[in-house]
This record gives sequence, C-alpha cells and structure tokens, in this order.
Amino acid sequence: MKEKPKYVTMIEIDSTVIEHCKVHLRGACGDTLDNLEGENYKVIIDDCLKYLDRFIGENRKFDFVFNDLTDIPLSSEKSEVGRDLWNFVKKILNKSFKCLKEDGYYMNHAVGTGCIAALNAYEKVLDDLPFKVKFNKTNAWVPSFLESWVFYQISLGTNDQEQITEST
Repeated sequence: MKEKPKYVTMIEIDSTVIEHCKVHLRGACGDTLDNLEGENYKVIIDDCLKYLDRFIGENRKFDFVFNDLTDIPLSSEKSEVGRDLWNFVKKILNKSFKCLKEDGYYMNHAVGTGCIAALNAYEKVLDDLPFKVKFNKTNAWVPSFLESWVFYQISLGTNDQEQITEST
C-alpha cells in the first residue's frame, strides 16, 4: 500500500494469519489490516479458488497476480502426493492467467535455490502450460528461512490471451 496502487484485492484463506500479521508484521502491513476494506483495497477472507472462478466468470482482469499460496512442490509427480501438489499448482496457474491482463504479471515465490530438481520441474510446468509464457527469476535471501529463495515474474507471450480463455 506504500506504493499507492490504484486498487488491491487480497484473498487470504486463514483469518488467523491476518490477525497475527496485524500484530507481528506491523512494519510491513502498517494499519492496512486493521480494516479489511479501504479506499483502494479490500482483503477477503476466503478460498482464492472460489474467487478466481468468480473473477473469471466476471471477466475481471488484473495487472498483477501475486501468489503466496504455497511453495513449489519438492515431490515428484510420480508419487500420489506429488501429483496432487503439482495439479494444484497447475490449477492456480491456469486460473490466475485467465484473470491477468494481456500485459500483466504473475508473481510467485518458489523454493530455495538449492532445490534444483523442484525449480526445474516448475519451469517444465511453465513450458507445458496450454499457452505460452515468458518468465524471469530472481533470488533473494530470506532471513526467516535462512536461505536464498527463487522468485518468478511470469508474463504472457504475445497474443496468448485468447488461448488462455479457451484452455481448462
């Protein structure tokens, strides 16, 4: 909110996270979470999949989608748990890109830089989406994790919005 965005919609599934952020992350959140709705923001406590579906149905488009849902799975798609986790990641990507403006960006954290197999698997998922994307990645030290993490900035390839609308 310090950057004075036009409008921010945030969806958080866990109200306890919001309550703890109000107390322990005040330096980052300021007083934004004291009221879940303001002049240029709204915080929704609910399941993001439900809202992604709603936004798709309303043809609502965003400049940025920030995913802080989950880390990139460390498990292989060959295991049942791994398959479920990767299917969830793919579902979030597909739904998020349907809500993204043509020149928008999908941003997410992945895992630590040492998890090379997981990072390679994620990039393969990006390459195998039913539409073309371009991505950049950056690394940053995350003190609470005591390691350097990878952050992705993903955008659509040219004229791919129609493909996304039609894909599942």
